[in-house]
Amino acid sequence: MNKVKWYTVVALLLAIWFAITSWFWAWALALFISFPFGILSLILYFIGRRYAPESRLNRIVLIILMLGLASSIITLVVLSLNN
Repeated sequence: MNKVKWYTVVALLLAIWFAITSWFWAWALALFISFPFGILSLILYFIGRRYAPESRLNRIVLIILMLGLASSIITLVVLSLNN
């Protein structure tokens, strides 16, 4: 696996974890179990994009990161409206 592919595959795995756990705001755990992985995934995304700007896998990583962020924001808004 070449260097570019490594960055992107790891970014994809971290983005999936971020998207799965981004809604978990009980006791603000998303700040500890989700967002560090999302930030690391975003950093690896930018590194992979610099080496292979037209990679389809990079676009998938970015979409998953945006979905995770949207999930997190929607959850925060719903929780704040219920309190």
